Formats: sequence, C-alpha cells, structure tokens
Amino acid sequence: MSLISSTFTITPSSDTTADSRN
Repeated sequence: MSLISSTFTITPSSDTTADSRN
C-alpha cells in the first residue's frame, strides 16, 4: 500500500484510473 500512496501523491489522477483498472 505504501507504493500506492507514493504514486498517488505524484499522480492522483493517473493513480485513480490505474487503481480502477487494476
């Protein structure tokens, strides 16, 4: 989950889409 948090801070928009697809 740490990785997700780090990425979310950098690109919340992109992370949201990737998380949904994942």
